[in-house]
Amino acid sequence: TIDAMVADGYTHVAEGVAWAQRVLSPGLPFDESKGSSKDVKKVMILLTDGENTFDTKLKNHNLSTYTAYGFLKQAPHRLGASQFNDNQISARVSYGGLTTDAIGKQDAMMLKACLEAKKADTVIYAFAYNVQSEKQKEMLENCASSGQKNEGEPTARISSKKYFFDTTSNLDLVQSFQALANELRPPYLSQ
Repeated sequence: TIDAMVADGYTHVAEGVAWAQRVLSPGLPFDESKGSSKDVKKVMILLTDGENTFDTKLKNHNLSTYTAYGFLKQAPHRLGASQFNDNQISARVSYGGLTTDAIGKQDAMMLKACLEAKKADTVIYAFAYNVQSEKQKEMLENCASSGQKNEGEPTARISSKKYFFDTTSNLDLVQSFQALANELRPPYLSQ
């Protein structure tokens, strides 16, 4: 059954960041977290293989297939994108402008979600797995800890290279995860 599954769908990075932060936060809906302390470090590992997307292959009354933000026609309400009417929609052969607006809002939501997570003392390690877009790589690097200035950070920008991984192969991804595991593993005494 697993072998018969096909990877499909769309990329909505902000949704992944938001749900990861919900799990790491001490509040509901997942209140098991104790929050950060000197003994506890909250770490989020963000891995994506692409850019935020909104498919418009289906030329139906909803303007797309269903996504985490609903249909493209619902995007203005769910993403805060520009409102559009049926005349604007029917006048376009493609919904390119509407899609661009919706994707731009997703990009902004992703960076905001990352900033909010970092403000809550979550350390973010971002992995771009075989991502082709330089724009998306830059956004992921900005999402990573120390990738952009946060309130309370020193004025000098700290390099995010320690927190951002641009992996291009399975081997590269495995080696990067191993390096991160070694860094996060606490030291211990043994006999």
